[in-house]
Amino acid sequence: MDNRSQEQRQVRNFIGGEWVAAKDTMKAINPATGEPIASLPKSSIDDVNRAVAAAKAARSWAQVPVFQRAAICVAIASAIDANRDQLARTLSLEQGKILKEATGEVTKAADGFRLAAELVKQMGGSTLPTEDPTKLVMTIRQPRGVYGVITPWNFPVNIPVEYLAPGIAT
Repeated sequence: MDNRSQEQRQVRNFIGGEWVAAKDTMKAINPATGEPIASLPKSSIDDVNRAVAAAKAARSWAQVPVFQRAAICVAIASAIDANRDQLARTLSLEQGKILKEATGEVTKAADGFRLAAELVKQMGGSTLPTEDPTKLVMTIRQPRGVYGVITPWNFPVNIPVEYLAPGIAT
């Protein structure tokens, strides 16, 4: 596929339910040809602070039932599957990774969301022994809040999924 025939995309940040342009941008370059394939946001500290504030203000995951969070992970996996070819082509262009490896990485990313969906349904708390036999002490798992992930460049689709899928599920 000739890169010049591809439309260069303008990528934006997703903050507070909206696609938001950053003040500064940078080009994603195809390492094989040197041609730009997209314009990416060069997010500032203010962009990050707005994103974190919007995430904190969003509906708490603690209020979303486990099986609904699992269903969201399955829906994300299905969306990845439906866009596998496009995602793999973009990954190949950006990384210089052969298409077969890029397709495998995207496929494993979808699998990661499905795995998180199944594992979260098996998670539970535990009961602990107490001195008083009339009392029961239980532990429960609750979402901790907003977190950020910076990952290496070599598996830019799959490595973030190792953090994002469990984070969404739990």
